[in-house]
Amino acid sequence: MFSDIFTLPRLRQLEHLAVNKNINLMAQAAQVIFNWITHYYPKAHVLMAVGTGNNGGDALCCAKLLAQHNIKVTLWVPETPKTDESIQAFNECKQLNLPVIEQFNQLPELPDLIVDGFFGIGLNRNLDQNWQDRINQINRCGIDVLAIDTPSGLDAYRGIIYGAAVKAHTTLTFICAKPGLHTNEGVDQSGKVFVAALNIPNAIIPESSGTIAPSQEASQLKRVANCHKGTFGSIGVIGGAKSMLGAAILCARTSLYCGAGKVYVGTLGDYQVDPIAPELMFSTAEHILEQDIQVMAIGPGLSVQDRAKACLEKALGLPIKKVLDADALNLISQNHDLEDYFTEQNNTEIILTPHPTEAARLLKTSTSLIQANRVKAAQQLAHKFNATVILKGCGSIIARPDGFYRVNTSGSATLASGGQGDVLTGICAALLGQGLDAFEAASISAYVHGLAGEHYARKKGQIGLSASKTIEIIKHYLNKLIEQEN
Repeated sequence: MFSDIFTLPRLRQLEHLAVNKNINLMAQAAQVIFNWITHYYPKAHVLMAVGTGNNGGDALCCAKLLAQHNIKVTLWVPETPKTDESIQAFNECKQLNLPVIEQFNQLPELPDLIVDGFFGIGLNRNLDQNWQDRINQINRCGIDVLAIDTPSGLDAYRGIIYGAAVKAHTTLTFICAKPGLHTNEGVDQSGKVFVAALNIPNAIIPESSGTIAPSQEASQLKRVANCHKGTFGSIGVIGGAKSMLGAAILCARTSLYCGAGKVYVGTLGDYQVDPIAPELMFSTAEHILEQDIQVMAIGPGLSVQDRAKACLEKALGLPIKKVLDADALNLISQNHDLEDYFTEQNNTEIILTPHPTEAARLLKTSTSLIQANRVKAAQQLAHKFNATVILKGCGSIIARPDGFYRVNTSGSATLASGGQGDVLTGICAALLGQGLDAFEAASISAYVHGLAGEHYARKKGQIGLSASKTIEIIKHYLNKLIEQEN
């Protein structure tokens, strides 16, 4: 359950069932927060930032535990608690004579730790200016912040900010993982995220709608001695129009270095031998589309000219696995007739890898609306095109046609450079060729790509990772992942 994601309605239903079974979730959450504080900040002066709802109640119950163990704690209560449980907890804190302030500037001294209990996962509106000012005071003070369930002001499911959001050092979230902590704005606001499942009977735990865990299927890539190049798939990369050959080469090199048996490059422009990877076989796009190939990667440097559309139509009609990226997606968004190839009758495995703007074109909406609900957008695309979708970005969302999804938690700002999408497409194609199904291939591809970005950031810093340099690092992490799974 630590990696499972439940929808908000299912989570609320679970909480209701727990209350009916006399399970005190607030007391359990308070104990988890207390244990974390006493482990990492055993002698700290703790400021509890208390909201009006049950998130504030969690903070108040924890404050009682801290006070009972002689840990200095101050309550910041800007507005009176409103729920029955939080009111009761506040009264019990007052009976213990805990110091209470209404304004941050009333503190006689700065605390060592702030526990953010202003707002929880139920927030779904922009905060008024008073609450935004309080949150900004927390962010400006330079003190470590522990957020309860979600940083206040952040939508825990969509990763968007409601006017202002606490920037936490650590977030303790309860019962299940929350996608918004790992995608969009949530990555920068949440810090390190830990999930506390709490003591809930298995009988009332709902079906998960997604997960934040990486794929566990890398063991399928382990090789036996009795094999040959045909065992690991032949990949055709279709793209590389005039002045854009580099995109196709990046994709093809990545497929080669990620284990594909043979890689062909069908270009719409000039072609040549790649001196870095002379193993790649070049020809025209039309010629490659006639070859016996198991996986087609279509789109890197493809262009949207008529010839490109004809090649895409030919590829879509082939009963083989496919990865569609870049201009292949743009052509589909511009030509409604191409959508007819994505039917339930077409049971070949397909991966789409749009960035948010490409996703917006495919769904006939705006980039801002895609980013406002990344999970929903990925699910809509997967359903519409009967395909696995990687909605790229900070915390990529991998969704399959039935709606189940993964949030990829690896990655770094180092990957924000041209050509990285071509690399990701190449990984996907290579893993499809080696027998993984579309969802697992997409999940592992996003994961190892992200690990490569993290590796460079640790070793060299945030700037300077080119797409071509990423490929070698990906190869290392893919091999490492296979070894770990065996």
